[in-house]
Amino acid sequence: MRVIGQKDLINFINNSIDSFPRFCIICGPKGSGKRTIEYYIQDMLGIEKVNCGLKVNEVRNYINMAYTQNDRLCYVFEDCDDMSLNAKNA
Repeated sequence: MRVIGQKDLINFINNSIDSFPRFCIICGPKGSGKRTIEYYIQDMLGIEKVNCGLKVNEVRNYINMAYTQNDRLCYVFEDCDDMSLNAKNA
């Protein structure tokens, strides 16, 4: 995958493939390339994406599931600004 711009971020991702953080938050305004970076990370790490819901019970279930998985997965919570306070705190 080719990404135009964001050289520092792409270099960070490329240099940390073997020790990529277990959790990361990608944030920015609409149209800033968050999804492109998400796809780039998934491609570089060779992992699958799991689209997650924003309700508190869904968030808790995904968190519990993440600790029981042996395979590396990318859990994506889109539009987290729309989450309830309880879901954000979960």
